[in-house]
Amino acid sequence: MTRKSAPAARIGVFGIGLAAYWPQFPGLKARLEGYQREVEAHLARFHAQIVSAGLVDTASAAREAGELFGREDVDLLVCYVGTYATSSQVLPVVQRTPVPVVVLNLQPVAALDYATVDTGEWLANQSARSLPLSGRRDRIQSDSAARRRGLWHQKSALRQRCGQPHN
Repeated sequence: MTRKSAPAARIGVFGIGLAAYWPQFPGLKARLEGYQREVEAHLARFHAQIVSAGLVDTASAAREAGELFGREDVDLLVCYVGTYATSSQVLPVVQRTPVPVVVLNLQPVAALDYATVDTGEWLANQSARSLPLSGRRDRIQSDSAARRRGLWHQKSALRQRCGQPHN
């Protein structure tokens, strides 16, 4: 009996950034595109077929990326947070591509020297603070509400054990 191999997963990858930054910070866009190529290379090691929309930095680029991923029938989306972006760089992609979304939030260096870092360097490394509220809003809200409720119950139980009133 010959074993059939499963088809490779098709992963749609798009980075996010803000086009207004490119003329202000020379080299930033190229740097973020390089980081994204590294992400794509890592994903390809899992024998996945990578469909790249590149760095999405405008609303029109986001619509084009969503259309690309729809045409290519991707199985999964990976949104690489390069630097700050608005929801207009994310929502059109996600809304046009009804598949699970992984938000990849990686800082390229272990730590910044905040005493000497300039704005361009900060923007190249600030992905953790850059994600706009985006994606499937209904799931984000319900997950957030559940976490808040869980946190409230944990705090209430802790207050009870410590003999403090419930506020």
